[in-house]
Formats: sequence, structure tokens, C-alpha cells
Amino acid sequence: MAILIGLLALTIFVQVYWLIPKSYQNHFLIAGSFIFGAFVFPLTFAVALILGGGVFLILARELKISGALVTAVCFLPLMAFKIFPSLFVGVNLLGLSYFTFILLGAFYDIRNKKDEQPLTAIQFFAFILFFPILPVGPIERIGGLGRQIREPRHWKPSNFTIGLLLIAFGIFKKTVIADRLGELALDSEMNSLSYFGTTMWAFSFLALLQVFADFSSIVDIVRGFGKLLGFNIVDNFDRPYLADSIQDIWRRWHISLVSWLRDIVYAPLALRTRSVLLSSTVVILMVGFWHDASWRFGLWSLYWISIFWVAVFLRQRGIRLNIGKLPKRISMVAVMAFSTIFVMPSSAGDLVILAGNFFRFTDVSKMALNVSKQNLTIALLGFGVVVVVDHFGDKLKIKFRPAAGAEPTTRFQVVSILMASALFVFSIALAVGDWEKFIYLRY
Repeated sequence: MAILIGLLALTIFVQVYWLIPKSYQNHFLIAGSFIFGAFVFPLTFAVALILGGGVFLILARELKISGALVTAVCFLPLMAFKIFPSLFVGVNLLGLSYFTFILLGAFYDIRNKKDEQPLTAIQFFAFILFFPILPVGPIERIGGLGRQIREPRHWKPSNFTIGLLLIAFGIFKKTVIADRLGELALDSEMNSLSYFGTTMWAFSFLALLQVFADFSSIVDIVRGFGKLLGFNIVDNFDRPYLADSIQDIWRRWHISLVSWLRDIVYAPLALRTRSVLLSSTVVILMVGFWHDASWRFGLWSLYWISIFWVAVFLRQRGIRLNIGKLPKRISMVAVMAFSTIFVMPSSAGDLVILAGNFFRFTDVSKMALNVSKQNLTIALLGFGVVVVVDHFGDKLKIKFRPAAGAEPTTRFQVVSILMASALFVFSIALAVGDWEKFIYLRY
């Protein structure tokens, strides 16, 4: 019922948004953000208003306050939440990390004059409080969403067709893949301690697929709603299953976070230290901290740092693995799949056992994978559909690029509507019950 009420409210919001004069659309976005924030995450929204107001005053009056101080103050609520979670039990701080990164990105982009034309107060707050992305991302920048908010929006039929397809695609990933593999990936009873060899690898691959489907599904839904409002929201995932190198993985997975860290942290640090390894290490540690300030994600960061160092070492010495694209892609998926074990165990001892289980090919697993054949079959077929849709993503304009080209033709708009309808039908028919909580909502 809550989902139906939410969809009805969003439908009304979109209709009113396009009916009012264009000069008031940004005001209406802010009003929507106030209503949404007050009901869904009031504490986060209050923090956003206070910090956002302070940053706007600093930028508008060109106050000589160091970026380090602004960064520290903006990160203070997030760090308190991450480091002392016991103090915030029962407190809804949904979207705090995304808002912090969006606000700091805006601060540095404007101060460094990456966008020469300044935003008005209304435009600035419409950007940093843009409610479709505030709770779940992606992390937009001034040069992307900010520039679009500054310019007038015009209704186009493709807003509807592309937006509808993105929303349908996201719901399909969630209901057909993520929710059907959710119990397996969550592994609340730690059945993975009894998986050996190929069974352990199969479990990790499916856990990775569940995470990808869950993460990317909510971003697709957000991007679809943004498109209905006339905005091109940046894509956060670009077919990571096609990555053929360690660097390529991080060009395809959580693109907006990695891009933010590259511009705000990596580039200045690399320029100052002249060290790619040090700068990359800091960035990977920050990615781990962004997920959780725990020993598990600390080890997760060390794993990726080690893999990255090896890749840099081989590249600097001109050592290349000429094994073909398919083996490279399979090996990169395996690298990603192995990393899933760091978020599961409750103790270091369990982590050691899980890591060892990957290489116990001579032992027979004590139990089968905790997923029914029906759920497994439907999830894998669903992933096949995702691969096909992703393959035609550029033509259907669902894979937004800064220079995406002309509007899709009438033919492709018809195809988009038919695909969206089919995805909606399959999502409803193959749903396993109530939606499981999105993984994104944990950060």
C-alpha cells in the first residue's frame, strides 16, 4: 500500500511540475524536497539545510574559509554516524553520506570555478536537495545536474518513454533478480562456511549478482524519475561484468562515487605527492569507509589495495596477460566475487575459513546453495535480459552520456514503451512478495 501511495504522489508531482510555469519549476522541486524530506528522513534533511545554507553563504560572499575546514565540518555528522553507530540506534539518517558528497562536490566545483556561471540561491538548493537522488544517489555534480537545473526544461515525449523504461528496468532487476537471490546473498545463518570449491565460487558469483542487481536497480528507478522531470541523471553502473582490468572495474562500478573521489581527493593528492600508489590507496580506503567504518570493510579495502598494487606493478614493467577478452572478463568478475566474503563474517576466524573454502576443490560441500532451483533459474534468466537491454542501452538512450546525441527516433520510442510494458508485466508476475530493503538504503 505504501508503494502505491508513493507512486500516486510521484505521478501527481510530475504532472503538476510540467503544468506550472517554467520559472517556478525549481521552486516546486524545493517544495517537493521539503515534503519528501520531512516525511522520509527529517534529521538528514535538517542537517542538509543547515550545512547547505552555510556552504551557500561561504560561496555567495566569497568568504576566505579553507576548504579543509569546510570539508571537516561537512563530514562531521557523517563521521559521527559511521564511527559511533550505537549513538544513533533508531535514528533515521538515510541519505546523509550522499548529501555530504553532493554538497562538498558543489563547494569545490564552484570555488574552483569549474562551472563559470553561478547558481542562484533557488538553483543551488534545488540542486543539493534534489529529493530523487538525495536518499540513494547517485552523487551528482554542478557540471551535470546543476547545469541542467540552471537551464529551462521542456517537455519531450522521450522524457516519458525513456523514464518509463528506466523505472521498469529497475523494478525488473529488483523483483526478478535481487529479491530472488536476497536470502542467499544475505546468508544470515552463515551457510557459506559449509560451501567448498566450486560451490563456494558459485555462491560468491550469485552474491555479487544480487548486489549488482540491487544497487543498480534503485539507481535506474531514480534516473527514470529524473528523466520524467526532464533531467539526465548520471548512470552509476556501466556493465561491470564486462570489465577487463582492475582499473576498468572502478570505471564501471559506482561511477559517481569513484569520479567524485578522483576529482576531489585523488587528483589534488597525486599532484602534491607525485605518487599514484599513495593517492589510489587513500581513495580505496575512503571507498571502504563510505560503506562502513568496520574491520570488515577495512580488510575489504586492503584486499582491493593489494590487487591494485599488483596491477600497477605489472603494468609498470610492461607485463601484460595476453589471454583474450573473455578470460580477462571472467577473471575480473572472480576478483569482484571474492571481495564479497569480506562483508559476511562476524569474526576474523570465519573470514579465514571462507577464504580457504574457495580453494578446497577436493572436499564435498556439506550443503547445497541456499536458493531454490526456481529462484536460481528465474534470476539467471533475468540477468540474461539485463545483459540484452544493457547491450542496446545506448540506442535506447537509457545509458546517459554527456554527449548522448540526438533524441531517439519514433521507432525506438515505440520499442521502449513495449519493452517497459513487458518488463512491468514480468516484474509483477515473477515478484516473490514484498520488496526487500534496498542495499543502498544502508549507507
